[in-house]
Amino acid sequence: MNNKYRLTMQVMTKQYPGCIANNDVTLKIKHGEVHALLGENGAGKSTLMKMLYGVVKPDQGDMFFNGRIMNIKEPADARDLGARLRFEL
Repeated sequence: MNNKYRLTMQVMTKQYPGCIANNDVTLKIKHGEVHALLGENGAGKSTLMKMLYGVVKPDQGDMFFNGRIMNIKEPADARDLGARLRFEL
């Protein structure tokens, strides 16, 4: 299946007691693109990346890699797909 997006995160939602970290966030990245997530402290940037990497389980949403659903249960699953996270300040 030819899909124009390398990574798609659809309607990703994560809620903690008293706090919605991410609410229906969608992110689409094409092959070769580089993205930066910017926002205030507590905006949900790290939570979104932790969902992608399998550290945090989303309450809602789906993730696709090359058009195929990703079932990320732990960081090893993300690494097997080639996911690498790089954080810079």
